[in-house]
Amino acid sequence: AFQVGNVFYEVLFSGVNLHDPAANFAYFGFAVTTLVLGSIALMISCELFFSIEELSDGLKCVLAERLTIHFRLIRILYVASLISWLCSMFFSSEVKYPELWWASFSWSCYGVVVLAGACVWMRSATGFFSFSEMRSDSSLEDASDDS
Repeated sequence: AFQVGNVFYEVLFSGVNLHDPAANFAYFGFAVTTLVLGSIALMISCELFFSIEELSDGLKCVLAERLTIHFRLIRILYVASLISWLCSMFFSSEVKYPELWWASFSWSCYGVVVLAGACVWMRSATGFFSFSEMRSDSSLEDASDDS
């Protein structure tokens, strides 16, 4: 949600660099991409949350099991919006403060490295088990019988 709010503000109130239109296109292009991807992820997650909350406890587990592909989609959209936001920040100082072009570029590079490291670490720590492996088939059948 932070990226969506941040780029909404940036797109509305940011200045442009009259001497470097390529930086403007890159900055605003990645910002709008971030806004779109983040908004889609927020809409899907809110819809799923409200849909799941209306169900009984037994059906919540069954539905959560069957919606893992949607949860993956939300995660992919979120990570894509985060990467797009960092790419937008590569050009932020070039557009707003050309003499300090290196400031946002260097911090964005650092952010990309930290994000990549975190993704690799999380994948190695949790990637060996899927959600369906955490639950037994009998518990799913019991939950669907309760409804």
